[in-house]
Amino acid sequence: MSACPTRRDAAYTVIELLIAVALLGILLTLVVPEMLRSIQYIKVTRAIARLRRIDFELRRYHDRNETWPDSLDDVDLGGMRDPWGHDYVYQVHRGAGWRGRARKDRFLVPLNSEYDLFSPGPNGEYRPPLNARPSRDDIVRAADGLFFGRARDF
Repeated sequence: MSACPTRRDAAYTVIELLIAVALLGILLTLVVPEMLRSIQYIKVTRAIARLRRIDFELRRYHDRNETWPDSLDDVDLGGMRDPWGHDYVYQVHRGAGWRGRARKDRFLVPLNSEYDLFSPGPNGEYRPPLNARPSRDDIVRAADGLFFGRARDF
């Protein structure tokens, strides 16, 4: 026997390569979806935390001025973007017709009495009722600040 391995012993066979590729493919099909779900969960959690911060600043403004601000710029939070790159939406409820513009639950009852605050979610689209298809992935403030979370969970 020689000390150097033969060409056949040193190389991988086609079968061994196919098994390795198949195992890698199986691992990827298990790991990648879970990783994507985790990333989405982190983004939703971050959006909720930012909504709570904005809500705090809006309430602080209201305590000082006895009125709600006209826009997020009034509390130095204008231009803040959600984790998907969309602007947070703030709609104060005042003036005629605010009920028509307000976000609504599945029974078409306004979510809040003071103002609506939400992220349009991953798709960047929304409609007033939460059960509308474009609104289901929104991250919302509801029940006058008692609920923060996904529209489909409210």
